Amino acid sequence: MATLSDLDREPTSVDWSIHYKVESSFGGNRDIRLEGPCGGRAECTLQTTAITGYYVVPTDGEEERCTTKVIPTDLGLEVYRAFRNAPIDPMTTALMGLDGSSHTLTISAEFDSVTFEWWEDLPVEWQGLAPALAMLLHLSGSEGS
Repeated sequence: MATLSDLDREPTSVDWSIHYKVESSFGGNRDIRLEGPCGGRAECTLQTTAITGYYVVPTDGEEERCTTKVIPTDLGLEVYRAFRNAPIDPMTTALMGLDGSSHTLTISAEFDSVTFEWWEDLPVEWQGLAPALAMLLHLSGSEGS
């Protein structure tokens, strides 16, 4: 089992971010970005965008809601470290499909990043990411979806 600890520089001294995106053929798309303190900011920022319809960009009759909030640095770092220390197997045997939801998770620290992409359910090999993902969804108000 590997972890993402290669991104193990002290997270308060580097720019870091977590980006989670869900694109669903049934609607209810969302985009969540958590960014660490950088550029002189003392806090972390969390931006959540939700689209009620079927497309990543809203069309007629669809609504896009975007919220940005400041969260305490220690809470942001707790989420970042949970992702960074998650036990994972880098390769997966997961399948893909047509209808359903595609997920993309990118964890970045300065110029280093790792991206996970899956369809529908989180692959067994990546279940170590589930607790950190639940923390991120809870912070964004998107838990259970």
